[in-house]
Amino acid sequence: MEDAFDGPNHGVLMEGINVIGGARIDLEGGSYLIRRPLRFPSAGAGNLVISGRTLRASNDFSR
Repeated sequence: MEDAFDGPNHGVLMEGINVIGGARIDLEGGSYLIRRPLRFPSAGAGNLVISGRTLRASNDFSR
C-alpha cells in the first residue's frame, strides 16, 4: 500500500489532496473480515481503488 502513496503525483483533486493516479489494491477474490478501520500510510491522497472482492466489518468492529 505504501508504494501507491509514494508513487508519482498526477495533479491535485483539491487543496491538500494529491491525485495518486488510480493506484489499485486488488483483494484477489478474497473475503476479508476486519476488526478495525483500515489505516492508509498518508493523508492527502485521492484516486485510490480497492477492488476484487469484499471487506466486511466484524460484529466487534472498532470497539
